[in-house]
Amino acid sequence: MKIDQLTDYGISPWFIERWRQTIGDDLLDWQADTIRHFDLFGRHTPEDRRNLMVIAPTSSGKTVLAELAMAETLMRRRKAVYVAPLKALTMQKYDHLQSVFVPLGFRVVVSTRDRRGADGALRRGAFDIAVTVYEKWQNLLLTHLDLLTAVDLIVFDEPQLLFDPKRGPAVAHLFDTIAHVSRAPRVLLLAARLPQDEQIARYLNATVQRVHRRPVELRLGVLNNGRFHFREHNSTAVGDEPLPWNDTLSDTEQPAALLDTLAERGEQVLVFCPSKAECHRRAQLLAERRTATRELSDDDQWRLHSGPSLAPLLNDWLARGIGVHHADLTPHQRTLVESLFAAGHIAVVFCTGTLAWGVNLPATTVFIDAQKYTSGPHAGRLVAIPLDRLEFEGMAGRAGRLGSTTVTPPPGSSSDDTIGRGILWGHTPCEADLLWQTYIEPEPARTNAAAYVAPPAFAPLQRLLHWVVAGLVHTPEEAAVLAQRSPFGEMVGAEHPPYMEAAEQLIATGMMQIDGAGQLVPTPRGSKTAATGLSVASANAIVRAWGACNDFDAAIWTAFLSTLPEAADVRLWAYGTAP
Repeated sequence: MKIDQLTDYGISPWFIERWRQTIGDDLLDWQADTIRHFDLFGRHTPEDRRNLMVIAPTSSGKTVLAELAMAETLMRRRKAVYVAPLKALTMQKYDHLQSVFVPLGFRVVVSTRDRRGADGALRRGAFDIAVTVYEKWQNLLLTHLDLLTAVDLIVFDEPQLLFDPKRGPAVAHLFDTIAHVSRAPRVLLLAARLPQDEQIARYLNATVQRVHRRPVELRLGVLNNGRFHFREHNSTAVGDEPLPWNDTLSDTEQPAALLDTLAERGEQVLVFCPSKAECHRRAQLLAERRTATRELSDDDQWRLHSGPSLAPLLNDWLARGIGVHHADLTPHQRTLVESLFAAGHIAVVFCTGTLAWGVNLPATTVFIDAQKYTSGPHAGRLVAIPLDRLEFEGMAGRAGRLGSTTVTPPPGSSSDDTIGRGILWGHTPCEADLLWQTYIEPEPARTNAAAYVAPPAFAPLQRLLHWVVAGLVHTPEEAAVLAQRSPFGEMVGAEHPPYMEAAEQLIATGMMQIDGAGQLVPTPRGSKTAATGLSVASANAIVRAWGACNDFDAAIWTAFLSTLPEAADVRLWAYGTAP
């Protein structure tokens, strides 16, 4: 499909000319199919209009669909919201959407916890496109649900966040809101893979489009003793590729030597590490093999020194063609690394797993450590656990991205196109076999009918508070009906969910009250508890502790807050949002 044909769907030539500069004259076949046969633009009558869920491999061009749908929405003088899982991804999308839509006169705003300047404009509807993260969009809708009357399209990027034990409740609340609000915007969900997608699609009244081929072939496999044993994503062919290897080097020296050789060959490489400290350690080992080749511009130096603590190390690494990417960098430092990598000025970036959530850092080859660190459920200490397969595929999908630098296959390859690599490192033949069986072998068929198992935050107490604050329900009986319809939460299938008991507890603890019409309404304490993401138990503990304080001691108060399950978010209290 020629991009000029979008005028047949009401898209202005002004949009088309801007896209021509970034994606060329042609849409991919599956993108054209989405427009023609899956009603991307929602042209059906309101009675037949359905939401759309697109399940497609990484680097298939899903983001282009979001831009097309947003442009069509703007042409009808309606508003669109793009919801992403990470602040880093949000800023990247914001910068890109600004470059596309702002020159045409449209207002693009971004709202995250660190970027609150546009919150007032969001509440007033003074925007055309808003870019935000799941939790922030949830918080806005909790107290400004009428905002949905001005929005005609919501794009949910990476909705598999729903299955994250800590962040899943925010996504589920958003989906419950979309499914039950009186006037819901159209929804476009974009995912590489989404567990129980059919069940979620039915709940959201969405058509599911599945795309299996990647525009760029991706080899997923295991490296052992210089031999990369792989399976190709599109062709499913299994093969071997030799990679630069020096048998005289130790196991400690070998990874840095391989990365150095790949960088010298002009490849761009991402290395996913289990921790920030490991990113630094590996970056330093590689830096010791490479000589400084590049000086940063004055603008780059300004961005580099936006965070002085890492600036000296990062400056030395960047000069040697090496970067790191993780949460301890400032936003300016992260964008500096991203821009230098995208321009080919640095060849290797050591990063943590958060970069797998759709941040567009196109690479030739991705190396993946098959473990990650997570907080233990008891004392909260970090423990190492294996990656799950979905996490591995998200990381590996950063390689061989459409329009990026790729590797030309060696003679005899089954692929006729350029390729990318997603590599696990097996240090022994036994470990290599185990990694292959765990991450590369085709998965056995699984049923899609099992109900979603909810995290603890989905307990009726928390759900009822959120639903009442948002205005979705006004009585325990309405909450029970909504819970019966929702596929999220531990009460699915129960005949009599205990929402009456939950309402009594929330009233007793000052979170809700009953108005003159006999309906539940939130108190200021309840509204702020929901908006901050605190659990009801934690909010009550804070209120009790505050009431017991005779003399305010910042050290003692901070120590107390650090004991809460939401300890990472105690900074919320600095913004005056405590219940």
